[in-house]
Amino acid sequence: MLNELYPELALTVKAYEKLTETVGMDSTLTIFWEQVNVVRKDLKKSKKMN
Repeated sequence: MLNELYPELALTVKAYEKLTETVGMDSTLTIFWEQVNVVRKDLKKSKKMN
């Protein structure tokens, strides 16, 4: 469902799933949310430009 709402995050979600398998949940959750915030900022910027 997340991929349908934010297709830009599709790769990030897959990367997050892989990281949680190899590194663990705690450290990768921070990285994931940083990526979510980057995408949100980009979306806001693109909406302002239109």
